[in-house]
Order: sequence, then structure tokens, then C-alpha cells
Amino acid sequence: MKRLPEENLQYILDHTRELWEPLRDRNIFITGGTWFFWKWLVEGFLFGNRELGLNVHASLLRSHERFLDDLKDLRKVASLSFFKGGIETFSF
Repeated sequence: MKRLPEENLQYILDHTRELWEPLRDRNIFITGGTWFFWKWLVEGFLFGNRELGLNVHASLLRSHERFLDDLKDLRKVASLSFFKGGIETFSF
């Protein structure tokens, strides 16, 4: 998977900095979305989490098999968990 450029990630952080603090030490659940938006969201999350030392964990739900193949390099990231399925059928 081609990664977003660091300057793009820094731009995201610079323009959303005030939104991050309420997430500190929390767990969040991210579902669906289009591939581009989802990739932007996950990479932005990882960058902000690391740069600000937020200790946030994200559980990611996607219904498409392809996303698991495309995100192989992220499967080892401790702040992420992956689940396959759709929001309407996922068992919480």
C-alpha cells in the first residue's frame, strides 16, 4: 500500500490539533467508508496518535476482503485491531 506523504499527515494534524485531546487513552471504532477516505482517516489517526502520544486504540471494521490485503503492514501496529464485516451484521 502506498503511504500518504508525511507533509500531508502533518497538515492534517496541524489543522485538527484541538480535536485530538478528548481521544487520549480511549478506544475508538472506525467503520466502512470509501477506500480513499478510509485510508486518509486511518493514516491520519496513526500519525496523530504517535505524534501527540495519545495512547488511543482503534478497532477497524471493513466488509471488503481487499482491505486486509492492502493493510498487511498495519496489522502489526499495536494501536489497531481489524475486524471483517458490516456494521449491520457485526456482533458487538
